[in-house]
Amino acid sequence: MAKWLCGGLLWIWPLAALAGWLRGQAVARPDRGDPLWHPAPGASRERARLSRHRRQVIVWVFAVPLFSWSESYAGLWLPVKVTVGALAFWWLLRLSRPRVISLWPLERPGGPSLLATLGPDRTGPAHDLARRFLDLRRRGRTSDSQSQSAPDGLEKDFGKAVRWPPGSATRLPRDVSPIHLALLTGPKTGGSPSALALRLGLMTTFLGVIPMVYLWWRDLLIAGGPANLSWEAGLLYPSYLIWDLLFWFVPGYLLGLLWRELPGRTGPVKSLPISGAYALGAGAHLAMAALLDLGGAAETTLRALLLFAVLTMAGLIVDVRTIRDVIPPWSRVGRHLLEVYRLESIPAQATFLLAQLAAVLAIIQFFRGQGGEPQYPSIDPFNMPRPQG
Repeated sequence: MAKWLCGGLLWIWPLAALAGWLRGQAVARPDRGDPLWHPAPGASRERARLSRHRRQVIVWVFAVPLFSWSESYAGLWLPVKVTVGALAFWWLLRLSRPRVISLWPLERPGGPSLLATLGPDRTGPAHDLARRFLDLRRRGRTSDSQSQSAPDGLEKDFGKAVRWPPGSATRLPRDVSPIHLALLTGPKTGGSPSALALRLGLMTTFLGVIPMVYLWWRDLLIAGGPANLSWEAGLLYPSYLIWDLLFWFVPGYLLGLLWRELPGRTGPVKSLPISGAYALGAGAHLAMAALLDLGGAAETTLRALLLFAVLTMAGLIVDVRTIRDVIPPWSRVGRHLLEVYRLESIPAQATFLLAQLAAVLAIIQFFRGQGGEPQYPSIDPFNMPRPQG
């Protein structure tokens, strides 16, 4: 009992305290104008020290529940996964700073960054701006499709639709549209970093329940079933359950907390530094295990793939909710989502790839069948008649 209480659950209390402290920092950040992770340019010594402390806490909160403290390599216990994973998380966020659109300055000499203008009351105006931008673009496309001249003042209205903050003369950074601004602020309900962190943490926990149950059941079967467990193993299983729940909760929590400071314009891209850092830590463990001819590689690989899938799905769900808030009720979310993800031509690309795949299969069948007519009479996408003979 003492081993369960001390060894299994003692580390949860500082983790919860530091995660709550980060959430409080996210609430107070807009008043100070400081990023939660990235250092603020021109900050005082005290603010720079606080920013460095926040980054250290974020890395600790990321690494502790996702990795074991140490692993045995031929009898030698080394903290390989947690060390490599923490350093990878730190460097991925640092190297991706140029891709963080919220840190780009507004189009004005000496203007503030986009992040400094995203206060707690700016989600609604950002969605209104995106809604107006979509309406103007629809009017412009309608005039083009009907070979009509564009409505008077449409170009001027487009110029107003990229001004941010509302009522100012500054414009959004180059290559950042009002749609990207809406995705950056998140959904209308619960779009602030503190609220989004809790929502995404619960979402990733819910999405991770199915793979978690599968992994637990597989471990129980490997151990001979629940009836063959010793009383000590049964006592330690509650701590394992809590550890697994935190494994799925913390990545989503950090994804929501750092949503506006992660690289990329869309949710699935924003999740890559978190899942990528875990994959690098797991990859270091797999490399050591392969060198020493150890087992356990399958579960580590499976967890990395499942975490990537869960975080990608969570980012996609946030984008869908945001787009649903800004488009008209009669519009289709899928069409706008493909446009934002730059996948408008995916049907044509899929048709081309399928045609190429069918051609390759026909060639393989030709050589395997010693020549003669291929056994794929419907591979021709144009259904052209074949010449006789």
